Amino acid sequence: EAELVDLLDFIQVQHSGSSLNPDNTSCADAIVDFVRQRPFAASQRGVEALARLARHAAGAAERREGAAGGAPPITPEHHLWLLTSSALNTAAAICVSGGADPALTFARIESGGAERARYLERMYAKDAMRELGRSSQPPRLSASSSRDLGAQAGAPAPAAAR
Repeated sequence: EAELVDLLDFIQVQHSGSSLNPDNTSCADAIVDFVRQRPFAASQRGVEALARLARHAAGAAERREGAAGGAPPITPEHHLWLLTSSALNTAAAICVSGGADPALTFARIESGGAERARYLERMYAKDAMRELGRSSQPPRLSASSSRDLGAQAGAPAPAAAR
């Protein structure tokens, strides 16, 4: 139960304030403090749990949008997918630094260049979703967009994200 609470709190702490804005570096201090005190979300197990949650959210959004016969503006399921994929990106970026101080992760991101671009394009989340797909071997669907995080792990991204 404590790990679930840690994930939910991490999702809230790292949120940029806008589901459509991938740049949460303004929250870096709060994220760093959180991860130092409660490191589960940025651990390998935490990243895997966030990847599963993001895959579930993407699938739920796709099912709802499909049942509605199109892409409504943004469904609650789509919001959940945006929130979880953002948290996954942040946690995975910290995790792949090998457990180093999360402040160093944000220092690299904030310095600009390729590291910042990789972060803002949510490449860490995409890599984590691909890894989840390899480990759980779900059916592969073709991705219609590089932003399609869910399809990277076998679950389609919500239609509104395409």
